[in-house]
Amino acid sequence: MKLMDKIASTKDKTKKYIFQTEDKPIIEVAYIDKNDGKNIICVPSQTSCAMKCRFCHLADISDKLVNRNLSAEEIKEGVDYIY
Repeated sequence: MKLMDKIASTKDKTKKYIFQTEDKPIIEVAYIDKNDGKNIICVPSQTSCAMKCRFCHLADISDKLVNRNLSAEEIKEGVDYIY
């Protein structure tokens, strides 16, 4: 996967990482620093999502993205990049 963008929140320590997979779909992986030692890595299992979470950078365009399941290797790459 190729890192396309890294977005830091202006409100907290959350960081969002936008990746493009080898076959071109785009995914977002987020690191949420809760300041309590219980931080969260939000990792998708698909290239698109219908949930439209307010914190997701791709929510506004998710219906335009190619939808497919991510491979275990792609999920691992996202976590490894952040961790």
